[in-house]
Amino acid sequence: MFRFPSRHCLFLFAIVAIAPATVSAQVADVDATVRADLPDKLATFKLLQERTRGVAEKLTAATVALSPVGSRGMGSGVIVNESGLILTAGHVLGKPGTAIIVFLSDGRRVKGEAIGMIRSLDAGLARITDKGKWPFCPMGQMKDVAVGDWCLAVGHPGGIQPGRTPPVRLGRVVRKGDGRNMVSGLVTDAVVASGDSGGPLFDLDGNVIGIHSNIASQLFRNNHVPINVYRKHWDAMMAGKNVGRLPGGGHRGFSPKLFQEFAKMLPQMAARGDADAKRLLKQKASGRIQISPKEIQRLVKKWKKNLQESPDEQGSAKDQGKSSDRPESSK
Repeated sequence: MFRFPSRHCLFLFAIVAIAPATVSAQVADVDATVRADLPDKLATFKLLQERTRGVAEKLTAATVALSPVGSRGMGSGVIVNESGLILTAGHVLGKPGTAIIVFLSDGRRVKGEAIGMIRSLDAGLARITDKGKWPFCPMGQMKDVAVGDWCLAVGHPGGIQPGRTPPVRLGRVVRKGDGRNMVSGLVTDAVVASGDSGGPLFDLDGNVIGIHSNIASQLFRNNHVPINVYRKHWDAMMAGKNVGRLPGGGHRGFSPKLFQEFAKMLPQMAARGDADAKRLLKQKASGRIQISPKEIQRLVKKWKKNLQESPDEQGSAKDQGKSSDRPESSK
């Protein structure tokens, strides 16, 4: 995998260096490690710029938008072989066999279908069913990924827009988890938004190293399903399996919006001294948060009640979090 020497790494976008308003000590330590070698040489800047330009056309050609037939929802995905297999997020697809419309970056629309999902890890697999040879990017290996590596996020933020190719955004890997659950995978500061869900995260060689899963409570914390999850569960997904439950579905009274409310309120309540929030925020920083959908429901209900009972503190918390709060949307 291509890497720049650590002492010569480059700073392409100023946003990469902006620290979140509130982070745990452990995450702050990771940030310090990642930012310690921020670029300071114009020559290196130009080198990374050229490197990105060299792969951008290939990356955008392989990135697609996906829309299940009969649904108003839309997500992203990436073609990983010539026959049209597509990696995406599990929550983008319906159920195995669901017909989907695939939008290519050159404006073409083709038919496709969902194959299988590992919902508990938010991994999904689909295919283009129309005949043809399709542009694609290969799957990478997690062993080649390290904290501090530059990466490229691609997708369709806000949904597909006529005349716009999928935007390419630069970021860096800030945590490399084991992918055992949705918040212990690959974390980057590459900015993504609603509509990017299921889109690819690339290394600078154009290999797919992750798939956009969910937006964290802070702008520079975005979770991606590591590519090793797809490799590990490939046979199950190809066999049409639909394994596990995705937080945000399958539980009465639970919705993606509630999940986003929980993510947004978590740092606010921790700052106010809530014991549950402080415990979970500490787990989140280590990449191993453990919480059930039922517990999320309970905490959001409790926190809303607490905020209603102390509106002055609620307003203060909101003011303090303006710079880091994310839109209430799921990737």
